[in-house]
Amino acid sequence: MDFLGNVNVFHGDIRGDRAAIDTLQVPLSKDGGDTTGAKAFVRSHELEIQRERNGRPALKANVVHINPARPVVKVRLHAEEFGVWLNVDVSWERYADLKLKSGDTVYVAPRNVRVFVHDFQI
Repeated sequence: MDFLGNVNVFHGDIRGDRAAIDTLQVPLSKDGGDTTGAKAFVRSHELEIQRERNGRPALKANVVHINPARPVVKVRLHAEEFGVWLNVDVSWERYADLKLKSGDTVYVAPRNVRVFVHDFQI
């Protein structure tokens, strides 16, 4: 997935029809059995920043840097509890709604996750 551009990589396990990635439980399209060492890939535009928890699985993170590049705003976050750095692309409209600034605490939820059990390389 790296060759397609920015991706966020999470490490976790497969438990039946769910991928356990840190505290996130992500549904899978089919039962994968029980496997350790899975990787989940989420593109930067497939993560959603929320001000409050809304019942969806989400990681608590702090806004570290905001880059208002066109056509999107690029937000760098750190989920300290999990030791994960995240890159999120936010539309200008959503950025205006969120009123983000460095140091803010937010919640990051995936909209689309791709889980791979084996580490494939070309």
